[in-house]
Amino acid sequence: MINKLPLTQNSKLKTQNSPGIALVSILICLMILLISVPAIVNWIFEDTRQSVKIQKSTLAYNLAEGAIDRGMWKLKSSTSSWADAINNVVISNYNFDKTFDDLAGGYYRVKFASGPSTNQVTIYGEGKDLDSKEIRSIECVVENTIINSSLLSEGTLYLKNHLGIINWGPIIAHENLDMTDSQSASRYFPRKFSKQVVDGHGGYPRDENGLDPPNTDNVEWWSDYDVPDLPLLQFNTMRSSAEANGTLNVYRYWDSKVGSWVTGAAASPYFEDSDSYTNSQNDLIWYWDGNVEFTDTIGIKGNVIIRGNMTVSGTSVLNYTGSVPPNAWKEYQKQDTALASEYPADNGLGAVNSTFNFGSESWNAGAIYGVSDVPGASDTDIGFKGFVYVGGNLNFSSHVDINGAAWVVGTVDRTQGTGKIYVYYDNNLKNIPVSNISLAIISWEEELPDPQAWVNPS
Repeated sequence: MINKLPLTQNSKLKTQNSPGIALVSILICLMILLISVPAIVNWIFEDTRQSVKIQKSTLAYNLAEGAIDRGMWKLKSSTSSWADAINNVVISNYNFDKTFDDLAGGYYRVKFASGPSTNQVTIYGEGKDLDSKEIRSIECVVENTIINSSLLSEGTLYLKNHLGIINWGPIIAHENLDMTDSQSASRYFPRKFSKQVVDGHGGYPRDENGLDPPNTDNVEWWSDYDVPDLPLLQFNTMRSSAEANGTLNVYRYWDSKVGSWVTGAAASPYFEDSDSYTNSQNDLIWYWDGNVEFTDTIGIKGNVIIRGNMTVSGTSVLNYTGSVPPNAWKEYQKQDTALASEYPADNGLGAVNSTFNFGSESWNAGAIYGVSDVPGASDTDIGFKGFVYVGGNLNFSSHVDINGAAWVVGTVDRTQGTGKIYVYYDNNLKNIPVSNISLAIISWEEELPDPQAWVNPS
């Protein structure tokens, strides 16, 4: 038989054992604290140490960025500085031979090297934290492109359907970039950069909150962007060149009544059959002080400078194999796929052919282009091969192509017809006299610091 304690006695026993249980609980808590407190303290110390280390490392990197900024400033300060750097001529204070101390928290130094490609300079910038002595290093490759976009504007740029199809190079506006109709806004190429705001249209929006972030989709458009400086064209130099070569203020048309060409002021403002005119294929500078209208057949290889209005009513006729910028694929990233021939010179996802046959080659209509935007192969011939500057307005009524770049100060408008202007960017434009250096960043990456010893700051 089991002897059971009365309920009152059992409760009394539990009450008498309670102090022992409490003591055990306290000891367990103390043991947990003794184990965990040092770990917590160590964790806090380590976290603080890492935070300080990250802060110091960030400071060193910021100083390296400051070094790159100073290097770019030096290269843009004069054409002679760029010429020295491109030719590997050592520039005093920019060969790791000077330590700059004008930024808070540490030191930095700068070095230039020519290359890796033609018309490129590599800037090495290193930053050194004053307290930790940590060094961070950046390698930045820049290029003086002179004309760094297919279409550029110093004011507000209005993109209309009939403005044309821009290929292989970005559009840059120093004020707003406004797509005024759904057809232009539905083209997600090329890349668009604006110092102000990139505006879409209707169901094809871009920047919907003005200058407030976010200011980009990081693929096709960028608002509030630090766009490259506009080239400062040396108009007097270009005019003198045209005068010496017989390409200054050239006007002429065929008078069927008398069966002969009318040239000079009497023919103003017409230039007919430019492709058959003397020197039209010799890569010269063509210059007009006022307005000019290109009629009949158009074909000029060279840079065209028009201080007034430009009117185009003729037809492009130049056929040749032209080079394609190696980074042209970047302009189509929004819709590019592994398929080839989705845009001119397309060779699959993120790849382009090195050449394009103007006048005998085209591409397929697909997700990137509408059917009406793809010309026949014979319609890809070129009217102007080079840089085209229009100080006034550009008006056209026929189809015309440019292989180079265009800068229109005024407006672009189609007066009649269904023609479009196609621009195929050329990143190797030459014979454009400018008085400034306009740098584009080609690459930016961190690298190991140079072992060369630092000189003491002066």
